[in-house]
Amino acid sequence: MSASNKTNLHVNNAIDSGLVNSEGKNSVPTNVITPGKHSSTLSVDQKMMVEKDIIEELLLVCGVIGTTTGDGDEIVPVTDCLNWLQDLQRALRRDDDHFRPISLLMGKWKLVEQKLLPLVLTSRYDSMIVLTVVKILVILTKPLAESTKTAGKLIIDTSNKADPVIVSHQIKLRENALEQARLLVDYKRIIAHHPSHHSEKQGTGLLSIFVSLLAEPLSRSGASRKDSDHLTIELVFHLFRNLLAAEPLLNSKLGLLPTQCALWSAGRCTESHSGTYTTLVHLSFYRRVSPKQPAPPRTD
Repeated sequence: MSASNKTNLHVNNAIDSGLVNSEGKNSVPTNVITPGKHSSTLSVDQKMMVEKDIIEELLLVCGVIGTTTGDGDEIVPVTDCLNWLQDLQRALRRDDDHFRPISLLMGKWKLVEQKLLPLVLTSRYDSMIVLTVVKILVILTKPLAESTKTAGKLIIDTSNKADPVIVSHQIKLRENALEQARLLVDYKRIIAHHPSHHSEKQGTGLLSIFVSLLAEPLSRSGASRKDSDHLTIELVFHLFRNLLAAEPLLNSKLGLLPTQCALWSAGRCTESHSGTYTTLVHLSFYRRVSPKQPAPPRTD
């Protein structure tokens, strides 16, 4: 097996299992969320919904992963923050890959902008928390399934001869696909234009914090580079790739270039690191995404 395949395997296994931390050691979950398994006999409506008990558990997890400071302008991690984040990661891994009801619910709750990103800023020196948030963001920003892209561009026949049941079904599929695409573009915009990129302190922007995860893995090479190093490198670049790949299903030529440039500009905040890391982040944001890009990490 090639080194590249081994690396992708590490990423897939880590995200799928949720049991590997940044040191390559097993981490025992304490608060496990187990969403109901989707049967092939479930209707589309059922697959687009999140079960009530899962919603209640997600409310609990999202409510306790961080708490506001006295003045209310920062989110700081709670004592068991890492365990709660791993619970959230496991819940998202079990999301339906085509309809993503849990991911859409997280979008409605504004979890990324109101909880996860502020948590990264206040926990920038806690690599375990930051790396786990990266894993969650990789899942939330993964490219749309091909069937979802097709559904989003579906031309619906609304003539009198059309079966109303089929029309209603097609409308639901298209609206779900468009909502997923809008959410991905929103995540791209939120991260690219985050206020932290304009901070007077160098190295405090979101992308700078994500890139700082690469410092230790890239300081080692050859046989001295551990499996966990490859995992961290792959996770960070999977996140970058996902953000670059996000685009609206309709009117896809509008409004993309400024965001691409903003992403590249935000990468310049990493210049406080060595030239190696600066070059890596510039390349990752400046290049066009190849149509034959590597498959995203599995989440089933």
